[in-house]
Amino acid sequence: MNQLKWASMERNRLVILGTVGAATLAFVIGPGRPTPTHLRLTRCAAAPDSARTSARRHAALLDPALPRIAALVQTLRPEKGDRYAWSVASDIVQSAHENKVSPYVVSATAVVESEFDMNAGPCIGVMQMYPPTVSDIYAGTNRNPHGIQDNIWMGTNYLARHYRSEMACRAGSEEVRLSRMWGRYNGAGPESTYAKRALRVLHRIKTGSPKSWKQTIRTTGSLWGVHPRTGS
Repeated sequence: MNQLKWASMERNRLVILGTVGAATLAFVIGPGRPTPTHLRLTRCAAAPDSARTSARRHAALLDPALPRIAALVQTLRPEKGDRYAWSVASDIVQSAHENKVSPYVVSATAVVESEFDMNAGPCIGVMQMYPPTVSDIYAGTNRNPHGIQDNIWMGTNYLARHYRSEMACRAGSEEVRLSRMWGRYNGAGPESTYAKRALRVLHRIKTGSPKSWKQTIRTTGSLWGVHPRTGS
């Protein structure tokens, strides 16, 4: 079965099961792992922002980007299995909704930074959070960069800060704005190889399929590659 079609079917199943209750979402999380906050569909009437939070969670589950991102994670990290792919995709979409950035932008960043590998280096996790940045900006948030859900949220939030910065907002086009955002996120500048790779990956995520992604990786060695077997 086409992997993107499979992902769409799984997303539909996720939404249907989610209406029954959070416990039915165990197939996404796996045995023994607590259900992430963004997948808990239980009522929280005591929380003052419960209605807003619930709406964001449901919006994330219904986002058409979810199955595509899950298929992308599965393509790059097949050894992790379907549960990992859906869990990472859900974390990305939820974080993107909370921080008001495109989940595809977050996914492109995660691909270039780590290819969705929480054990990647030299920095921390999927989003390769720089320890001084974590200390300077997120010390009071009680978020743990070594936990995948918090790591993705922090990376998404850091992207959003730069996307909405004055310098990025003065850009004449969306592509320039994204280049400036990635240039600040990585520190290499808007004309850097990093920013160009991220833009290339973003385009391939949005327009490609698991088949084309795999072909690009086989040919160039990476999803951002342009030359055969060099990954450059």
